[in-house]
Parts: sequence; structure tokens; C-alpha cells
Amino acid sequence: LETYMDEAFIRNAFASVGRTVISIKLIKNRTLGGPAGYCFVDFPDPQSAEDCLNQVNGLPLPGSNPPKRFKLNWATHGARDAGTPEYSIFVGDLTPDVTDSVLRSFFMERFPSCKGAKVVIDQTGNSRGYGFVRFGDENEHTRALNEMQGATGCGGRPIRVSLATPKKSMNQLQQHQQQHQQQYYDQFAQYQMQQAYMAAWQYQVQQAQYMQYPYQANADNSQQQQVQQSSTNETAEPQDKALEDDDVDLLNSKYVNQQQSLLLKSLKSRWLVSDELLNANGN
Repeated sequence: LETYMDEAFIRNAFASVGRTVISIKLIKNRTLGGPAGYCFVDFPDPQSAEDCLNQVNGLPLPGSNPPKRFKLNWATHGARDAGTPEYSIFVGDLTPDVTDSVLRSFFMERFPSCKGAKVVIDQTGNSRGYGFVRFGDENEHTRALNEMQGATGCGGRPIRVSLATPKKSMNQLQQHQQQHQQQYYDQFAQYQMQQAYMAAWQYQVQQAQYMQYPYQANADNSQQQQVQQSSTNETAEPQDKALEDDDVDLLNSKYVNQQQSLLLKSLKSRWLVSDELLNANGN
């Protein structure tokens, strides 16, 4: 319902299609306080309500601007038979001219237990091309599934029928799908968290190895220096010992003999040896 559709407008709309209503209750939005977009309508008796639902639902709504259509459903507290079993079928491939009344009449001619039909419409009131038919007898419900497949005479093309899925089963299926999706998302989140922990752990290990490397290098260098120093000491020590072990008197004797030999040679050659040459040779 639009905001301008008050109780008088709704009453006149039903009167325009030949329906008498007893009372109308407009529902308000509990949060915003404005109209909630729907209402409840009481009829003189259950049969009048069922006839209105079957014959008026989907018709153009008089006085609506922009144009709309009647969108009627049984109220949860209505006088519809409670406790009696119902068996529904899905009807598809409906042409736009098929209304609730046309669909119900088409099945009721063949199956007297047909209790009603509903063509599903969109927000603008146009048919979505499919609907549902309810039966009070299970055998007729089974016959309709077998006999009405591809039947003609309801709209401009053959219809197709199948077993309707109860709303409860659909809700359970949706809940199962949501639970499955939630489990998938939870597992994926755990996988991402594990990957993040693994990356952080690897980073910490690499950082620790990097920080440890310079100290290892310094330690290796110091060890090498110690080895080299010890090697130098080991090679130098024998030289010192060799110097200590030599006879100083023998070295002096050799030096004196060399000087005397040089002096004799110079005398024989009649050359005078200068002090500078002696000093240089001695040094």
C-alpha cells in the first residue's frame, strides 16, 4: 500500500470490484510510526473472503497512481480451515493474462477438491509467470501432477506442473546453506590466520639468524687472529733460540780473520785501504 491509501480508499477499491468488507485495519510501522504498507480486511463470512481472494487477487487496483494491482493473501489469524491437510503443486509457464481466479477455475473443473490458486506477482502487480494450486485431497493432488503436465486452456501456452516445496522445507534448506557457508568462511578465516602466523614466525627466524651472523663472523676472525699469532710465535721462537745457541767468540774470530785477509791482500797489491772502506766492510 502507498502512503495515501487510507481506510476509505481501500473500502472504495473493494466496493469497485463488487466486494463488501466489514472492517479494515491499517498496520503502522512500529519504529517510524508511519504506514507499514499493508492491512487486514474482514469479510462477512469465510466463503466471501475465499471468493475475493480467488477472484480479485491480481486485478487492477482502482484509483491507484501509479497503477497497482490487488495483492491479497490469507491472514494468519483468518477463518481459513485450520488443521486440515493441504497438498500444493507448482504451476509454471503462465501467461500474463492468467489471474488467481482463472487458474483456480481451470483446476477446479477437473479436481473438485481444489481449494484455491495463487499467481505470484512482482512489486508492480504483474505476474511472474508461475503460481501455486492447493488441494484438499491427496489423490487429486497426485492426479493433477500426472495429468496436468503440458495441459492447455489456461492462458496462451501449455503449463508445466511439479511438486511444490513447502515453505518450512525451503527455510530449512536456506538455513542449511547459510550454516554451510558460515562453516566455509570460518575455515577460510582460520587458514588465513595460520598463514599469517607462519609468515610472522619465518620472519622472526630470519631476523634472528641475521642478527646472529655478525657475532659469529667476529668470533671466527678473532679465532683466525689467534691462530695466526700463535703460528708467528711458533716460527719466531726457533730463530731466537738459534741466536741464543750461536757462539759469540766464534763469530768475532771469523770477523777478525776476514779483516786480516783483506789487509794482506791490499798490501800485496800496493794499494792503501782507506778507513772508510774498512769501516764499511766492518759494518
